[in-house]
Amino acid sequence: MTIQNKLFQIVRVNSEYRFNSTLSFPCTIETSYRSKQGNLYTLETLVYFITKLHIKHHDYIPNADTHRIRRLHSSRSKTLN
Repeated sequence: MTIQNKLFQIVRVNSEYRFNSTLSFPCTIETSYRSKQGNLYTLETLVYFITKLHIKHHDYIPNADTHRIRRLHSSRSKTLN
């Protein structure tokens, strides 16, 4: 089963993400996934990106900016999807 089939189980409650009601992490926790500049992406950035896989990347960019979410660059996003 792919991650897309499990996205409905990721729920944001205040400042944390809950996975399957058994795990929760702060939205701002840094992941091990890095930008080309070496900065770590937060969980919020990655969850936001994977929930937007259905839209084109050039539409994702202004969408993320509107929500003040750090965006993944197109070259980094290819390794996630």
